[in-house]
Amino acid sequence: MHRWEEEVKLVVEEMRRVIWYMDWRSRHWESLVSKRDVLDATVREGIAAYAEKQAYIAQTMAHHFSNQWLPLLEGHCITPDWPTHCVSHNTSISDTTVAQC
Repeated sequence: MHRWEEEVKLVVEEMRRVIWYMDWRSRHWESLVSKRDVLDATVREGIAAYAEKQAYIAQTMAHHFSNQWLPLLEGHCITPDWPTHCVSHNTSISDTTVAQC
């Protein structure tokens, strides 16, 4: 039983790390948008567009994973420590299920 409880803790921690990493990666790409000094406006816009796209992809992945995992964890009375902006407000399961915890 203790090994099973430990395994649950490890899986929840892995979920948390994935969410935090995707959130960090998104902010990292956003920070790179203005760091490159390029004289050609077209190249500068292309670099900015690429960085913004990568930031969007990472943030979308964080939201997708949290939307998939949060209802499952809440159903088992587990409240993860994730960045709140990565969790959509409509992902929470019904209050009656949470009240049973």
